[in-house]
Amino acid sequence: MFINQPYDKNLFEKVFILCWQIWKARNDIVFKDIIVTTSKVVAIAASYQNEILLTDDVVEEGINQTTPTTIGWSPALNSHIKINFDGSVQGNSVAGGYVFRNHEGNVILSRAKRLGKTTIPTTEAVALRDSLVKAKEQGYQNI
Repeated sequence: MFINQPYDKNLFEKVFILCWQIWKARNDIVFKDIIVTTSKVVAIAASYQNEILLTDDVVEEGINQTTPTTIGWSPALNSHIKINFDGSVQGNSVAGGYVFRNHEGNVILSRAKRLGKTTIPTTEAVALRDSLVKAKEQGYQNI
């Protein structure tokens, strides 16, 4: 699971989806006073994992933009990259993507893809997963 060990896509996805769902449950408690049981957190994470298995079509990919667009955003530390990811739903169109930027705020790599019919949480989980997989493929270690 660590960056220098062999990559297991299924384990990687499961761990990150579960971590994301735990983080979401924590926010529900802190900000909405909603308590979610452990079994429900795991069940929701498993449901998202199943939805993610159905999504893998890349729509667009861009590399090496030199003019940063920074609105309410701060760049990464020196010798690090920063990854931002998001998902969007408009009508029946669902898409997610990510952007890698260097310490100067310049885009190093960006990617977006359509995900079919799914939810925003699943879309964001897919974007997170895909960005971390791409970071590993590109050899980035300081994220």
